[in-house]
Amino acid sequence: SLNVASEMGRRGVRRGDLVCIVGERSSDFVVAAMATWRCAAGYVPIASDTPAERIATIVEDTRAALVVRADGWDES
Repeated sequence: SLNVASEMGRRGVRRGDLVCIVGERSSDFVVAAMATWRCAAGYVPIASDTPAERIATIVEDTRAALVVRADGWDES
């Protein structure tokens, strides 16, 4: 999770930010959550079957600094 946290920091995640984590419960989800905590940020869990329009609304409403997916990174 330290490498992921470092990457989050490089992508602008700061203390108090929110990070959206899109995916199902898995080891990747846990790593992303731990990395978020290492950045002193919070996370918003989003199920991977959530429609794209709903994800966009959640990202906008939460003003998420970053969206993390199990298959890669997506800057918001």
